Parts: sequence; structure tokens; C-alpha cells
Amino acid sequence: MTQQIDRTTTAPAPAGRAPSSGPRVHRGWALMVVAGLVAAVANLAALGGSTDGVEVLAVAADTPPGTPVGQLATAVVSLAVDDPDVLHLVTPARLGAELSGTVTTTRLATGDLLRAGDLRPAADQSRAAMSVPIEASRAVAGGIAAGDVVDVLAEVDDVVVVIVDDAEVLDVATGGEGFASGSSLAIVLSVDEDDAIALSTAMRDSELDIVRTAGGAGG
Repeated sequence: MTQQIDRTTTAPAPAGRAPSSGPRVHRGWALMVVAGLVAAVANLAALGGSTDGVEVLAVAADTPPGTPVGQLATAVVSLAVDDPDVLHLVTPARLGAELSGTVTTTRLATGDLLRAGDLRPAADQSRAAMSVPIEASRAVAGGIAAGDVVDVLAEVDDVVVVIVDDAEVLDVATGGEGFASGSSLAIVLSVDEDDAIALSTAMRDSELDIVRTAGGAGG
């Protein structure tokens, strides 16, 4: 789904002459690329980047976490940098080789430069995504983000136990998204079938607590 941006422009025709039929930059793309990359290009120039453009990838559409790389819309842009790997930028060649089969780790916005940390190996196909509604005060005061690893606790037979351990957080919806509102969160976890059953049962019978055991994108 990678698309090449045509960065060639055509000079305005003199008065009285028909404009050239040569290729033009799409105005929307030009504005997006300039707005998103001007700071990065300035920093790279200050660091003495090469004057020869190196092709790297930018995100071409807002993308949720967990999106397979094969479904990720990207655009090729050229930056004056000697070694894109130093800045963890993803080139088209790298995406098609070592990063093939990965999924996005976080929510990406149109115009973001794609970095290696934005992608991870796809989860085991035996696992699925499940949303867990919970008050922020019972989930590290809301300090949980995609990429974190958590345990879920619940009261079972008057004893608090870990019902799901080492679950990866795929996404966190806050007020205004879906059924999460105010101080409530909807935490999307990667779970297997047993985890899903345990969570579904616990959500009906007990209040849950979520404990972050390892920081990822959010910690």
C-alpha cells in the first residue's frame, strides 16, 4: 500500500501561454508533508545531514494500534540524512524485509514519520483483543498506554487473585471514545480464550484492578 509522492513542480507559464501539462504536486499532500516534516528537516540540517535525499516512509492515513503492516498506508518522502537507522526511521526496503509481518504498536497520525518503534511482531494468532471497562483510579490512576504489560486482579471467593497476568495493552480509550467517559477507561488487552472467559466472568461478579508490571509505550 506504499505510494510514491511525485515531488516535481512546474514553473508558472508566462502570461498568454498555455500552462504546461507536466506533473504537479497535489496541494493537500504538499501542505501535509511540509507541515509534518519541516521541524525534522531543520534538525537534520543542523546535524549536518547529507544533501542527497534518502527515501523514508511517512504515514498516509490515521492508523489504530494493532494494524498489520500490510494494511498500513504510507507515502515515500525524501530527507537530507546520511543514516536513517540512527533516527530509527523506516525505509521502504526495511519495511519490506525485516519489518514484514509486523503490526503497529500505537496510534499513528497522518504525516507521522514511520519509526521502527512504531512496529512490533504480530501477536500469536490464538490471541484476540478484548476491552475492559474500568475506573481510572483502579488502573494506575489512568497512567496506562498501548504497549504496557499488565496484570488484572479480581476478588474470587473473598480472596483477591490475579485472573490475567502479563497481558499486553493494545489501546486505551478515554472520555469521549466509545463507552469510556469521565473517569472511566476502556483498556483493550491482548488475551487468549481462557483469559477472555476469566475477564468476562470477573467483570460480572467483581470490581477489577489493573496493575502495570512492565512499561511499554506509556511507561
